[in-house]
Amino acid sequence: MKTFLKIMFSFFLVTQICFAQWYQQNPLPTGNNLNSVTFTDSNTGTMVGDYGTIIHTTDGGVTFTNQMSGTTYNLRAVSFTDTQNGWVVGGNWVDSLQTYIGNIILHTTDGGITWTPQTSGITNGLLGVSFPDLNNGIAVGYIGTILKTTNGGTTWTPQTSGTTNTLFDVSFTDAINGIAVGGSGTILKTTNGGTTWTSQTSGTAAELYAVSFPDTINGVVVGYNIMGGGGIICRTTNGGTAWTSQTNGITNALFDVSFTDLNNGSVISDGGGILRTTNGGTTWTSQIAPLSRTMLSGVSFYDLNNGIAVGSTGTILKTTDGGINWIRRSSENTGFMRGVSFSDANNGTAVVGEHIWFRKMGSSGLSRIQWGHIVRTTDGGKTWLTQTEAVPLLSAVCFTDANIGIAVGAGSEAPGIFRTTNGGALWTSEGMPEGIFSDVCFTDANTGTVVEGYEPWVGGRILHTNDGTTTWTTQWSDPNIGLSGVFFTDENTGTVVGRSGTILRTTNGGEVWTTQLSGTTNDLLDVHFIDANIGTAVGDSGIILHTTNGGALWTPQISGTTWLLNAVYFANNYSGTAVGSYRESDGTSSPYGIILHTNNGGDTWAAQSSGIPEPLLSISFIDEYNGWVVGKNGTILHTTNGGATFVEEEKIDEIPTTYSLSNNFPNPFNPSTQIKYSIPQSFQVVIKVFDVLGNEIEALVNEEKPAGTYELNWNAANLPSGVYFYRIQTSSFTQTRKMILLK
Repeated sequence: MKTFLKIMFSFFLVTQICFAQWYQQNPLPTGNNLNSVTFTDSNTGTMVGDYGTIIHTTDGGVTFTNQMSGTTYNLRAVSFTDTQNGWVVGGNWVDSLQTYIGNIILHTTDGGITWTPQTSGITNGLLGVSFPDLNNGIAVGYIGTILKTTNGGTTWTPQTSGTTNTLFDVSFTDAINGIAVGGSGTILKTTNGGTTWTSQTSGTAAELYAVSFPDTINGVVVGYNIMGGGGIICRTTNGGTAWTSQTNGITNALFDVSFTDLNNGSVISDGGGILRTTNGGTTWTSQIAPLSRTMLSGVSFYDLNNGIAVGSTGTILKTTDGGINWIRRSSENTGFMRGVSFSDANNGTAVVGEHIWFRKMGSSGLSRIQWGHIVRTTDGGKTWLTQTEAVPLLSAVCFTDANIGIAVGAGSEAPGIFRTTNGGALWTSEGMPEGIFSDVCFTDANTGTVVEGYEPWVGGRILHTNDGTTTWTTQWSDPNIGLSGVFFTDENTGTVVGRSGTILRTTNGGEVWTTQLSGTTNDLLDVHFIDANIGTAVGDSGIILHTTNGGALWTPQISGTTWLLNAVYFANNYSGTAVGSYRESDGTSSPYGIILHTNNGGDTWAAQSSGIPEPLLSISFIDEYNGWVVGKNGTILHTTNGGATFVEEEKIDEIPTTYSLSNNFPNPFNPSTQIKYSIPQSFQVVIKVFDVLGNEIEALVNEEKPAGTYELNWNAANLPSGVYFYRIQTSSFTQTRKMILLK
């Protein structure tokens, strides 16, 4: 019997981005990595993560609210002294350097409704923070950084740590006694509030990632021995004068630890492992099997029974029985979603393809396995069900109606084409051809084409069927040209794109394929036509090509990006959307997957705010307004207004001397209002609108702006009446104002 797994958000995840251009359907409450968690009582807790993520709960992790941080920096640690007062630290992660450049300290006095930046006075990334009371706090980070404040963070003063090793965590039990831990077995102790620090002998050269002291005498540190030996747990019962290694049986890195008293504590690890002790660490018991594709990075217990663990791709786990049982409170990371197809507003299917690298025993090299699965929604993406998992890496899917669909993928030495005639209740591959297929297009239940060339070392083929996949005919092949995308407007007229600017065209159902001149050597990844003549192709380095004569002439359009554009869709002659991502092999990074939109047939393309730090790979629209985008780590985005932005901006001819964000006018308003702001020098400017729950509604501005005064007109025609907030954020200035939409 087939088992269906409900993988999407449940009723208890009630707060999300509801009215943005694109809002997130999965994962929820966030798909960003969560790095740290703290609870001040049984109900009130805060989780922080990458790209400025702050998640708040006031009911013990039953429901969650996204709070606005005003930053896209990675947030690494959080400390609250009570339900209202808290601090968050982090830094700007740069992939190409594999380090943090710059840092951020945020402070709240209202439980996270507003977060205000504080000035650190340094540039090193910050990784840990601890406040024992409202005034006294310590932050630690790269190159032995220690910062101290005695006035709640109004001013921060560098302290001498005596080490250049990275400090990962810090824990204070009161205003004067604290421990900091870091690289190469570093343990530092202070008994005067951080004015001076003394090195302690840890007895290990391991990286020490976290520390927990339930009192001034008893404490535990955890980490990882990168030279072999696996996870490290060390315990002291004399305030750190001596540390004793404890046996834990875990080979993965241990990233965080939480003790509620001298005996009861929990440790979490890479791979999703959780360890529990009830005797001060004399013995450690594994509580759950490692979670697939999950790294746990933060844990907080607020009493013996109740705890929260957080980790990669927004993972949130909760226990109410001391860890005997852990329940997922976030939607599951469903993997690398590579293709999506909706046949109507309710019925849609997405396919997943994963590469998993591993090292064979006794081998110095890496081996790879590939796997995939298929998920299905019948309610417009509110919930998704896993239909099948025992399939190869899948790359694309096409449904001609709610029942009949084809999925294709990497089926070398096995069938690479799967078919369903009942909406995915059953998928079959018997008799299907082998291959590493990259895309599929069916014009009706029987007539369709698939192309091969998903992997760069695989040559290209075009396969065609006229009987619903019973028989397949090879129409074209070239061992040197991989093919990436295919689209047919009817059973006869189709276009295929591929590597090195390849474009092939047929007007007789594939009996003859003719090469067209693309004018580029960049890889082309996808193509879409609205009729036999008008079409668009996208690909590497932000390339967009457009034709109005069936491909006899392809004209480049200006995309405004050099990123990979993975997919494109046009609803009509004018309205089109393309999605993409940065190329990871370039060593570059960016906080968001990219979505481009045009309202004039591609004469101009404008970036839309996706709010997602994941590559976006596939797109499906059922009309001009309703569409879905999927990507890495189970990312699913949805729009009901075509992703359109309703912002017009004008620069006023004056150079200001100060920062300002004016009150909007009119206020209250319906449906549009004007917002004026000034910056005295060139800055990256972010202006966002939020609802009263802190959910992001829209990014009005998110770009480098020269010095000047600007006035923008925001149209909220698609939003309900209510109170909204708009916030400006630069590296030197932040301000929030309230506005009222009254319809």
